[in-house]
Amino acid sequence: MSQPHRTREIGLGVISILIGVALILGARGLGAIPGQDYGADTLPRVIAVFSICVGIAMLIQALRPRPAADSAPAADGGADWMRNINAWLRLAGGLALVIAYALFSPMTGFVIAGFVTVAGLALLMGVKPLYSVILGIVAAFVLRYVFADLLLVPLPRMSLPGLGG
Repeated sequence: MSQPHRTREIGLGVISILIGVALILGARGLGAIPGQDYGADTLPRVIAVFSICVGIAMLIQALRPRPAADSAPAADGGADWMRNINAWLRLAGGLALVIAYALFSPMTGFVIAGFVTVAGLALLMGVKPLYSVILGIVAAFVLRYVFADLLLVPLPRMSLPGLGG
């Protein structure tokens, strides 16, 4: 890893840690959610912990000794992916999945739309189809539980016109 690249990673790691600390400090004054044992500070604190952990992981990665072959910078500055049409198609596919979620989740409900979005994104990233389906199912139900049941965020429900839904 080149010195400028290492310096950038160290800087981003420190920024990630500082963002986490700022979230913890900013969430101190948030009040309780009525009828719950936790307050509105729960989600910001969870995000803060993840931000701090990512920052620490980045620092460890940046400060870890590298083999000499890894220290040579790419001839194009690492921008080779920008010339790859498949990378742009995957990016467009990911954006299309997020837009489709926003458009169709009111009709299909969170679980189905979330499953399709997560499984589709996993497929775009090269995950095997079976693992993408498993990941989509697990993520859809875990996210539904966390947001709807724990954090009381209203999520889209399935609309079944003509079927009493």
